[in-house]
Amino acid sequence: MEPLLFDDDTVLVNMAETEVKDRQVFALRYGDELRIKRLFRKLDGGLVLHSDNPEYQPEIVGPDLVDEHITIIGRVREKAGRGGLD
Repeated sequence: MEPLLFDDDTVLVNMAETEVKDRQVFALRYGDELRIKRLFRKLDGGLVLHSDNPEYQPEIVGPDLVDEHITIIGRVREKAGRGGLD
């Protein structure tokens, strides 16, 4: 997520905020992986997982995979380290 987040940055996640709002940054579990991504909700119920790092293309996850493989942990509200939150 560079330049937003860098390796070894620490984040504070509000676990009460799990409803996806476009362009907000969320911590999520995708299968067995923990990720921090900027999320966008698709009209069909799918998600677009967007990294602020231009080296990574957005991932489009269909609604069937969202229900089965993605758990929204919460919204990233604070961070400590070299990056910067919007």
